[in-house]
Amino acid sequence: MRIGGMPNATTIEVSEKRRPAEIAWRGGVRGVLFADHHFLFEPDGRGGTLVTSLETWSGALAPFTRLFIQPMAARIGGQQLEALARAVEHLP
Repeated sequence: MRIGGMPNATTIEVSEKRRPAEIAWRGGVRGVLFADHHFLFEPDGRGGTLVTSLETWSGALAPFTRLFIQPMAARIGGQQLEALARAVEHLP
């Protein structure tokens, strides 16, 4: 995966699959900067689904994520949720 035009691609792994409640991925360089991302799915009470996107970072560079990476991660997370919504619209 290449994130936000970063020069180096990183490998991510699916770390959780709990249908229909959650899917999660994680990746990065442990000890340097490692991300753990969860999408949580729950009924919204109106026949739809509420999706919550959560991401945490660990490693030596994690304290800098708020300044530099979090805005980019929020934009990319929004794009991921939009793509998910488009994909779901085409399901039978």
